[in-house]
Amino acid sequence: MAAEWAALADEAGSDPFSHPEWVGAWGRAFGIDVRLATLRRGTRLVAAYPIVVSGGRGWRAAADWHTPHLDVVGASSAAAGLFDALVASGRRCSFDFATGATADLARNALAGAGLRNRERVRQASPWIDLGGGWEAYRDGIPGKKWREIRRRRRRLEAEGAVAYSQHDGAIGLRELLTEGFAIEDSGWKEASGTAVRSDPRVEAFYRDVAAWAARVGMLRLHFLRLDGRAIAFDLAFVANGAEWLLKTGFDPVVSAFSPGALLRAEVLERAFGEGLARYEFLGTAAPWKLEWTDRTRDVVLCDGFASGIRGRIDEFGARMSRRLRLRLGRSGR
Repeated sequence: MAAEWAALADEAGSDPFSHPEWVGAWGRAFGIDVRLATLRRGTRLVAAYPIVVSGGRGWRAAADWHTPHLDVVGASSAAAGLFDALVASGRRCSFDFATGATADLARNALAGAGLRNRERVRQASPWIDLGGGWEAYRDGIPGKKWREIRRRRRRLEAEGAVAYSQHDGAIGLRELLTEGFAIEDSGWKEASGTAVRSDPRVEAFYRDVAAWAARVGMLRLHFLRLDGRAIAFDLAFVANGAEWLLKTGFDPVVSAFSPGALLRAEVLERAFGEGLARYEFLGTAAPWKLEWTDRTRDVVLCDGFASGIRGRIDEFGARMSRRLRLRLGRSGR
């Protein structure tokens, strides 16, 4: 099944996060039983969508905040048929972390089945259109920002040798990730418990997907170093003409030199030079991302509930469950 799913994802040009290697790593790391909803024409797989079944209450998409977005794999006509079948199979269904065509198909399926769609935007993820070329993009950014980047670069170079490097993980992947994750969890991420190394399951997940990405030539590890010591780091994928930023961080000891911004300038110039079409920041529209772009892409939850008292009970339970998860998250539990 995984081989068929992977072949269909490659044929459809699906994003990495809808690939069985990503979803499988997610399920293994967090102990989640992932099922694959499929539609076939004869013996040929034409649509696939990974889900998690919740007993007799229905199902949800096989994704959480570690998955930037999850889209159905397959042509739109086949995907529509799969979603129509899915919404007819239970009274509660959640198309979570959906974007673009997948979100539209989910809305249509819920409406067609007479289910109420309690939709909300999970996050607005910033992205950059790289089609205009590096010079045109750079000229569109306020000159003050570039002057500040050049000034801080000069100040950092006064401290020692500054070097940018990019790695594909073919050699020394384990050591490179260890070095990068040490940078990623320094500062506020470590204090808030959101860094990769804050949870062994999270670190296992990112090491797993990084190893897969390295095998297929999709991994990009970016480093900015001062006298050989890493001071800023990116973990990213390159696929389908886009670079996807998964994790980033910098050493707070040198925060006065804005090492994150210096690394971002290097990475973006390299992405333009490689002829990529898009740069995807992923995640939320954090202020530092919006300094580089004003474009965002909505990642939504389409939560479907049946009409009547049973649907109302399910909706109330979902709301209370979400509030409880938020409280536990804030308390570190």
